[in-house]
Amino acid sequence: MTQVAIGDDGDVVRVRQAARTAAVEAKLSLVDQTKLVTAASELARNTLVYGGGGTAELEVVANGARNGVRAVFRDDGPGIEDVERALELGACRNVNLKPGRVGGVRQSLEVRRICAAAGVPLWCGGMLESGVGRALNLALCSLEGFTDPADMSPASELYDYDLVDPTYDVGPDGTIAVPEAPGLGFDVTGARVAAGTLRRVEVPVPAARG
Repeated sequence: MTQVAIGDDGDVVRVRQAARTAAVEAKLSLVDQTKLVTAASELARNTLVYGGGGTAELEVVANGARNGVRAVFRDDGPGIEDVERALELGACRNVNLKPGRVGGVRQSLEVRRICAAAGVPLWCGGMLESGVGRALNLALCSLEGFTDPADMSPASELYDYDLVDPTYDVGPDGTIAVPEAPGLGFDVTGARVAAGTLRRVEVPVPAARG
């Protein structure tokens, strides 16, 4: 595994180089190499600019005859407290909420609550999520408070091989229909999940107390 500390622009370049090296070692196609390097570069830049720096870890992995690269980015961002401080200072006319940057669903809902209480409009922006993550974003930006246009292109714009099939489409009028089905609202393709699974862990759930 290769680890790169991200603290300046030169480190972003080093992440790109590490991603290229890992992609070649994993024997990815030239197209997939380019996609990986591009994604790693964007994530490294986000880690530096929006997270105040952090680390990138790149590791070649294998699942039978299939090879791939696991990329993990961690930033040093201060968290939700800065949203509250920014609102106190009157520094935000609106807030772009990216679940991947604030730490997931619970944190995203908390940011929404804070902004709604302050009367500050929100818009939801995607990153490099699969259809599973995009389904979450779609549900999130349908909530009260998200009044500005969302950045919600389908995951099919990023991936040829997605875990959700079919995914949503953006209509001619620029809107997206929010599914009414429970859960994600979209079908996750089990065979694709199984094909990409490297390890499976079953965690027992305690019985509910009566």
